[in-house]
Amino acid sequence: MHHHNKWSGLVIAVIGMGLFSASTAQAESEPTIIKITPDAKLVKNATLTKHEMGLQLLSDGPKGGTVLTKLEEPITSGKVTFSLSYQSTRKNAGARNGFLLLGASEGLGNIITAGTFIGGRSHYIDVRSKEHNKSIKATITEGQKINVVVTVDLDAKTITLKIGEKNLETVLPDNFKTIRTVGYKAINTQTAFSPITLTR
Repeated sequence: MHHHNKWSGLVIAVIGMGLFSASTAQAESEPTIIKITPDAKLVKNATLTKHEMGLQLLSDGPKGGTVLTKLEEPITSGKVTFSLSYQSTRKNAGARNGFLLLGASEGLGNIITAGTFIGGRSHYIDVRSKEHNKSIKATITEGQKINVVVTVDLDAKTITLKIGEKNLETVLPDNFKTIRTVGYKAINTQTAFSPITLTR
């Protein structure tokens, strides 16, 4: 009997380890890299060109130039993180900014915006609500490469923007239930963007 107990204990330990490694692997799914290229279809008021960072967006006019791309699978629940960098490539004086767009569809009416007014020295989240739009002052230089992490929790209905030591959080609109599109925006300026890393 003594031998039997020894072996069963060992088998249980091995199975337990197997379960543990399987569950940790599931929690950390592989990040998805979203590359938006100059031939993107969903473009408004913008000229797109290749850039060493990824893509350069030149916005035509004060309304803001945008480019969106559809996710392979819509995100309907849980937490999702979008990481990217942007940098002003404007050579002369004037507006400098860059933003990540998250949308429930291809229409710009339901887009949420998170990013930076580089000239205005502030980071900003626009959830289409005067009450819940948020901004925070920051120390930014004109040509600085800005690394951004945006976390959306569709269950808790929150969005967080993290840039360096700066953290900005606000609530999502009630009707913002799904993320189907992501993209970039620049207003009256020229900005380079990296691909977007999506992690769940």
